[in-house]
Amino acid sequence: MAMTWAWGLTDLDQSQTLVLLALADAANDEGVCWPSQAEIGRKARLKDRAVRQQDSSLEEAGLLSVSRRATPQGRRTNVYCLYISCDFSLQPEQHARNARWVE
Repeated sequence: MAMTWAWGLTDLDQSQTLVLLALADAANDEGVCWPSQAEIGRKARLKDRAVRQQDSSLEEAGLLSVSRRATPQGRRTNVYCLYISCDFSLQPEQHARNARWVE
């Protein structure tokens, strides 16, 4: 479901599309995933910094949310929640209000 949704978003630029597809590929049926930035970068052919920039741009567009967490060992990881039902024609600030977060 997440891959079909990601492929359908044709107004994204190339880097956004590749990052979103990498996330959708890792997502479970609820649209939740936690791949490393290195793994996203490997799949999207981007460096870590570019992955972080695209994460931010996709979050600002209301297509996903990123929860940052730390493990007991001090490692920082991200959990991504993809907003699978988005109308890309909406303004970015409307996405978060109107997107359905699949839980």
